[in-house]
Amino acid sequence: MATINADSAPQSTPHVIKHFDKPVIITVVKHFTDHHVSRLIQIKSAMAAGARLSEHEIQFLEDVHTDTQIARTAISNNPEYQTLFAKVIQLYSEIAELAIQNESSPP
Repeated sequence: MATINADSAPQSTPHVIKHFDKPVIITVVKHFTDHHVSRLIQIKSAMAAGARLSEHEIQFLEDVHTDTQIARTAISNNPEYQTLFAKVIQLYSEIAELAIQNESSPP
């Protein structure tokens, strides 16, 4: 699964990141829509059914977190995309909460 490469983002200041061109932002949004949201929904369903996170799922969640941090500043000036990122953050939080509950329950 591809992730947004932190090395390709400007490294100087968040101000620089704000000035991504619209095509770059659209690509980031498409990546989140096509890859992250659907997988997050699958993981949340598994957690709601009592499953525990696999190492692969944990790595995926770490990648989502990193990607969201990289994209957050670029998206902040584009309110039309903020709902998508809010959904990603909400799903991430719900998965974390369910995963903690599942880990504290006997197998």
